[in-house]
Amino acid sequence: MPVGINNKIAVFLGPSCTIEEARSILPEAEYLPPATRGSIYGIINDGYRMIVLLDGLFYGHYSVWHKELLFALDCGIDVIGAASMGALRAAELDREGLIGVGQIYRWYRDGEIDGDDEVALLHQSSEGAYAALSIPLANLRWNLGLARKEGLIGEQQEARILRHAKALCFQDRMMDVILSPLAEELDVSALQKWLETHGEDLKKRDCFEALRFAAIRIATLGSAQPPRLRAYETVHTLIGIEYFTHERLNAICAKSEGQAMPLSHYTKQVAVGDSPYRGYLRARACQRLINGWARELHLEITPERIPPQWLPDRFDLAHRRATGLTLIDIAREGREAAFTAGVIGSLSTPASRGLVSDIDRQLAEAGFWARGAGAEIARLDGRLVYTLWHLGHEKGILPDEHEDADTAEAELHYLEWVYRAGLKHFGYIFDAGIEILLAHQIANRLEDILGSRAAS
Repeated sequence: MPVGINNKIAVFLGPSCTIEEARSILPEAEYLPPATRGSIYGIINDGYRMIVLLDGLFYGHYSVWHKELLFALDCGIDVIGAASMGALRAAELDREGLIGVGQIYRWYRDGEIDGDDEVALLHQSSEGAYAALSIPLANLRWNLGLARKEGLIGEQQEARILRHAKALCFQDRMMDVILSPLAEELDVSALQKWLETHGEDLKKRDCFEALRFAAIRIATLGSAQPPRLRAYETVHTLIGIEYFTHERLNAICAKSEGQAMPLSHYTKQVAVGDSPYRGYLRARACQRLINGWARELHLEITPERIPPQWLPDRFDLAHRRATGLTLIDIAREGREAAFTAGVIGSLSTPASRGLVSDIDRQLAEAGFWARGAGAEIARLDGRLVYTLWHLGHEKGILPDEHEDADTAEAELHYLEWVYRAGLKHFGYIFDAGIEILLAHQIANRLEDILGSRAAS
């Protein structure tokens, strides 16, 4: 089982049932308010082994994002969805491993319903215990089916009521308004009374089913799977993933001593131009382009072993909570470091050794070899510079004025040209603030970022 993962369960719950009802089924869970955008990211380092998504907000809030649910799954956390927002997201992501439970989920999965508004309702705030103020369309659909089976309405009447209800805004779905099309055909008040006394709260029923399922499943869960890295989970990617990255920076927090600080707070405080970072940032830029260009060139690379600094047992839950470093970050960086080492090894030749030594000497003379911030992650050395130059020439990426001579001076000049041009010039992302944040996350010294800012 990965370091720091335990059997804690988080349940996102709002109007679908009361906390008291939920606790009677699953007392060991921690109950959280309805999920919004960032809620899953926000608890990713809290040690949960399972997340049960029942309710989520969307009106006036960004709804919980598919990418963060995938992120939780990829971190080895079981995710169950049911009843409301959870049923909708489960139907959208069940092929990715999110487990759907309940009738509403099955309706979505089988295409019998497809609208987000099927589970939408107006409800009170947390002060009012999220009490429902309107009728969810899914509940109405279920109960009209019961009324039809009892002979209280016919199929055409059922269809007309549903069409009328569907045309209403979810906030306006009150029973008297919903049944108004039948006012001249039957005793609407009697039908309404029957629905209120004999109808079922389908969302609540699905809630209970999901909680019972979670109680059984948590007791039988084996070891969590190792973190899974998706195609877009790479720090050496082409432009297009900045949005994912910044969503995480805003939602994932460093948590210690009862305080939680979004990682974006630290990146805003980073003094990017500080000299201790100049060698580290150039080394990271080299790694970014080396890995990206090697993949673009379709080189056959055998990655080296993951370096010791990226082995997951180095980072227990306390470290990850305090720094916002996630299991995905650790796995991604380890994979990329191993790939960089493989590229360097594949291009190293006996003839290049003297040149690499000459580059190392000049870097040392220029102060780049000092073991400053981030040196544990990436140290600027001759092998990186030589490999960058070699791949850049292979791709035909050259400055307007360049030297063909294979010399230390020419290759160091090439590195500086690439770095100052900026990696976006070559189609790659490079955020110096995020790179510096990572260096401090690894060292578990985020306070140094704030301290250096205050000192400056």
